[in-house]
Amino acid sequence: GQRGARRLNIRPINEFDGKGWLANKPRTKPVTTVVLHATAGGSLAGAVSTLRRKGLGYHYLIERDGQIWKCVPTSGNCGHAGTSNGPDGSGVNGYSIGVSFVHPNDGSPIDPRAIDAAGELLRTLADAIPSIEWLTTHYAITVKANGQYRKSDPRMCPVSALASEAGLKPWKPSYATRFSL
Repeated sequence: GQRGARRLNIRPINEFDGKGWLANKPRTKPVTTVVLHATAGGSLAGAVSTLRRKGLGYHYLIERDGQIWKCVPTSGNCGHAGTSNGPDGSGVNGYSIGVSFVHPNDGSPIDPRAIDAAGELLRTLADAIPSIEWLTTHYAITVKANGQYRKSDPRMCPVSALASEAGLKPWKPSYATRFSL
């Protein structure tokens, strides 16, 4: 639907905790995909603490109110997808940007302000990085042909609508019956 354009409020994660970027290494492949996630916890502090402790990361975290935190430069490869298969094959971390909602992933709706912020961010990324073609989810890149999946996030996320708004194509394997549970 039509949404009023708003200026993105993206702040570096260093402004939150003073510890610089989350763990990352230089990228060796072009970015073709954005992977949506949910933190499975309700607070930014908890998410950032867990990510730092485990040496994992997202490029962006989006809070309930729509505040966006940049956690890793898009030129960096960070651990957000784990063992995964996406539109360009295995090792999705190598060719993707990870965007996570700060959300418990419990089946409750994601705040509309966070969805709006995600839409703006996706449009901005698609404009800035022309090689980005796909939008997918952590669930879609970890589901197996037998229906088993390792991750379910982000639940209750309008992936197809977000992809359409940003001029991206939604991606899931042919055997996935949904984007999120």
